[in-house]
Order: sequence, then structure tokens, then C-alpha cells
Amino acid sequence: MYIFRRFLQDVNFWGSVYVTRFAIPHLRDTGGKIVSMSSSASWLPAPRMSIYNGCYLSFSTVCSVASKAALVALYETLRVEVGSNIHTTIVTPGLIESEMTKGKHLTGKGQVKVDLDMRDKQVGVFPVGKAEGCAKAIVNSVCQSESYVTEPAWYRATCWWETFFPELNDRLLQLLYLIKFGDSTSYSLSKMFVDLPGLKAMVHPPLYSLS
Repeated sequence: MYIFRRFLQDVNFWGSVYVTRFAIPHLRDTGGKIVSMSSSASWLPAPRMSIYNGCYLSFSTVCSVASKAALVALYETLRVEVGSNIHTTIVTPGLIESEMTKGKHLTGKGQVKVDLDMRDKQVGVFPVGKAEGCAKAIVNSVCQSESYVTEPAWYRATCWWETFFPELNDRLLQLLYLIKFGDSTSYSLSKMFVDLPGLKAMVHPPLYSLS
């Protein structure tokens, strides 16, 4: 577990630190830009991302979220230190179409699995954005020297919501994801919404295939 946690920190955080450290002299000379890939999870609490039926993936997700939050703090500070010579854009995407949001994950034994039920529980009723749209938004924001870019754009509202109404936001997320409904021990309100006819196809990408 420690090795896997260290691996995530090395990839998500220290990988960015070392690359930026050695790139800064060249960026100063060329007027380049820094683009940091963080996550909206750096400010938005994400239920079911800490413990998922004792699954090994849950712990890795916690480390991933923590390392993404660390990236925001790092590059916000670095933006002040390097000044206007190097512009820094911090990317904080929400749920974007990927293998993870399509249900692909690693089990506790290191096996690659597709679990649609787990995907529904973790993603819930939040719409999943297209990867192409996210890429275009990032490129446009970098070209316009914007300090932050969040895609899908409506995720920006969650930052304000968490800032001004943190207790209410916690309660709403608990209601959607953690309070059980019906006879099942894992059937949350969000899962009930996802199971409504036609809704899943609207908000979730197609199930990932290993073939």
C-alpha cells in the first residue's frame, strides 16, 4: 500500500515538480507557459472516493486527490515566484470521459476490471464531459493566458458553492451519495437517479471495453 501511494505521489506531484524545475530556465528565455493538470477534486469533496468496499482502488484515489490538491498550491505559489515572465495555467477538470469514468479500474490484486456498478456509484448523476471538448478548452485558455481553466465549465459553480456554503455542500453530497435508500446497503439517492430510464445514457459515456 505504501509503495502504491508513493507511486501516485511521484507521478502526480513530484513528476510535475521535477519537470518544472528544469524547464523554468528555458521557459524564461523563450517566454513559455506552464500548464498544470490538477482536478476539481482539489476543492470539491468527493464521496465514495475514500473507501469503496475495501477496494485497493479507493486508497489510491485518496492519494490521487491529495496530490492534485498539492499541485494547485504548488503552482499558485510558483506563479507568484516567477512573476509575469512565465504564465501558469492551472487546469481543474471535473468528470471527463476516460477509462476511469467508463468503469475501468484496478482491483486489490492488481487486475484490470470493468465495473459499471462502481462507476455509477462514484460518478453518480454528474454529467461526464467529452475529452475533445476539454482539450480544446485547455488550449484556448492557455493561448489566452488564463490563470485557471475548469471543464466542464459548470464545475466552476461548485468552487463558489464550496467556498460560501461548505456545510450545506457536505450535507448535499452526503444525501446524494452516502445515505442509503431502499433495502440495498449501497443504493444511494444518486444511484437511484442514475437508474432512471434513459438518464444514464445522457450523463455517462459508454461502458469501457477491455477487448
